[in-house]
Amino acid sequence: EVVPGWTEDPKAFEDYFQPGTMEWYQARKYGLTDVSMVLIATGNSGHMGFIITSNGRYYIGDLMADEIEEITKPATWPEILAVLEEGERGLKTKELKHVELPEE
Repeated sequence: EVVPGWTEDPKAFEDYFQPGTMEWYQARKYGLTDVSMVLIATGNSGHMGFIITSNGRYYIGDLMADEIEEITKPATWPEILAVLEEGERGLKTKELKHVELPEE
């Protein structure tokens, strides 16, 4: 665990946010492209949280909820990890709005 309750082990999230997956469509609904998962909650954490990056920004969400929020403070990855040491409530976030997707 990189911070308590979270892992950055690529094996833990290799199936998420791949083209065509539910998470990939969820990110697209919020206008996020070129998404990479950087953290996922561990099984013993009690939640299905994730942190992704897209276009130089970081976002937090939950695999069981249809919402993704932009992490506005702190803004850098080392600072985000430092805040997560104390719990994700220390992160400042901004709710994202859905965007209209073109027909596929």
